[in-house]
Amino acid sequence: MSLPATAVGASGGDEIRRYMSAASKSKSPPPTATIIFRGTRVNVRPAPVVASFSARGPNPESPEILKPDVIAPGLNILAAWSDKVGPSGIPSDQRKIEFNILSGTSMACPHVSGLAALLKAAHPEWSSAAIRSALMTTAYTVDNRGEQMIDESTGKCLYRVRLRCRRNADCSGAKRAGHAGNLNYPSLTVVFQQYGKNHMSTHFIRTVTNVGDANSVYRVTIRPPGGTVVTVQPEKLVFRRVGQKLNFLVRVETTAVKLAPGASSMKSGSIIWADGKHTVASPVVVTMQQPL
Repeated sequence: MSLPATAVGASGGDEIRRYMSAASKSKSPPPTATIIFRGTRVNVRPAPVVASFSARGPNPESPEILKPDVIAPGLNILAAWSDKVGPSGIPSDQRKIEFNILSGTSMACPHVSGLAALLKAAHPEWSSAAIRSALMTTAYTVDNRGEQMIDESTGKCLYRVRLRCRRNADCSGAKRAGHAGNLNYPSLTVVFQQYGKNHMSTHFIRTVTNVGDANSVYRVTIRPPGGTVVTVQPEKLVFRRVGQKLNFLVRVETTAVKLAPGASSMKSGSIIWADGKHTVASPVVVTMQQPL
């Protein structure tokens, strides 16, 4: 059975409950509701926002690797729809439509997949890791106000997710690569366990490959996470040819913050490289944890 309905947020739901409660206590007519379509809203601010059902991070099983590292539009996406299936997807729904509005990761996936396909077509020699790196380092993180994207459910940009493997991983035959944070990954994530220490520091080494102009110079801009000092050496990367690889070192320093036992605090920033034509950015996430 298909019923006309609409979804409302927490504040709208509270208002409806207040109305129903007030109507039931008075001698006024029984509460009624009408769904009215007022047309498509444009210039909504802020937009986009991280959907309330979207995954958060970092993954506590391996917090040194930031996950999720790419998010994409997945809410109220208007897409083509087969007329062989009703809009509700249930067998009894015999309505025929050409388009339907859907939400979820199944709608975000084709957006990112399409971008990856375009990159692969333009650069067939790129590996999957290179394509992921390109997506991560060129994705925008601000909304149409020019401010940091926010979490729809809280009004803040928080990252919390818990991922579990369906089976145990066996890496006994693999060569040890050291700390997970040393992986040559586009993001840089550090977790400081305070343990009574006041000053803490760590460093990362990253290798980058020039896929731009043969002769290009990239200079760094640092936007450190709050309460940290981030330095990068060298401060410029001078490339002489396409495909050339260069290394840079990132050092992150911070001081202890006041936290309750078992609590944590996360701050994010970025490292931005630009040559005047191209700009790439790597997220820097610092988590402070107070052990129990």
